[in-house]
Amino acid sequence: MTFGWFNLITSMSEAVVSTAIEGFNKCLIIFVPHGPLFDYPVLSQNLISLRCGMCAYTFALLAVHFLYRYLAVCKPLVISKFFRFKSILLIISFVMSYGSIWMLIGHIIMWPDEHIHSLIDLKFREVHNISSRNLAMIVANYEYPVNNWMKSGILGMIIATVVTMLIMISYIFFAIQIHLSLVACSLSDAVKRLHSSLLKSLIAQTIFPLTSTIIPCFVIWFLPIAGDGYGVLDSEFCFNDYSISFRMLSTYFMPLLSIYPAFDPLIVTFSLSDYRNAILIMIGYKKHMEGSSKNSKPQFDNIFTLVPVTEN
Repeated sequence: MTFGWFNLITSMSEAVVSTAIEGFNKCLIIFVPHGPLFDYPVLSQNLISLRCGMCAYTFALLAVHFLYRYLAVCKPLVISKFFRFKSILLIISFVMSYGSIWMLIGHIIMWPDEHIHSLIDLKFREVHNISSRNLAMIVANYEYPVNNWMKSGILGMIIATVVTMLIMISYIFFAIQIHLSLVACSLSDAVKRLHSSLLKSLIAQTIFPLTSTIIPCFVIWFLPIAGDGYGVLDSEFCFNDYSISFRMLSTYFMPLLSIYPAFDPLIVTFSLSDYRNAILIMIGYKKHMEGSSKNSKPQFDNIFTLVPVTEN
């Protein structure tokens, strides 16, 4: 349910704030070229920062899901504490704090000042026939030596990289611990398969936004280090005998940031056999198993109370 509401909010923010990217003079520029809020640059600029934070909120929520699965499998006697009021407040605080890191990078470090506008305004007038000062945008400035560290894209890149790597390490830790516990515990094969399916579903939910959100973000984030000239401009980056057009960044990479909310329910549905079979039966692709009864008792009443504590 939490992920469902979050996906709706993410989709709404993406529909309202349409973004494009540019890159020149050692600056990564994410701006609003059109849309319903084009004439409200201050509001749009704040929403761009919020949209950046949505990526981090996604991974914070996934970390909470991994923690819940870890407690359900490895620490079943303390799983009830997960739903206590203090625990819920702590979880909400973690998710909001983690997501706010990315949002504040956009709102503080990447919020353009007069010096940044002086670097990019002339080019914007030439290409888009409008001053950068009249557009909603956030800018990562990679010039060196650094004019102002609080407005340096290098600082923002370091912070975003560190916090992202830390949460990725937590995923790996929890996944390994869950797998080892399932191997060592004395549960029935059916319960092990169920827990294993839930873990695989969670891993699939993590891999998809990793490839559709984080990787595109970091490709775009690190490109200014390689040089200038990419984005909606029809320019190329040359490497030995190969050249890559960076018009694809606005054409292909930016939409990748928007598709995760649409695919997340499909990942869960088709990762779990019960959901998958129900869909296949509903569309007529698969028939009900013979001998099954609507009144038959489910195989598991509450899987979380069946997991014993493994002895060390």
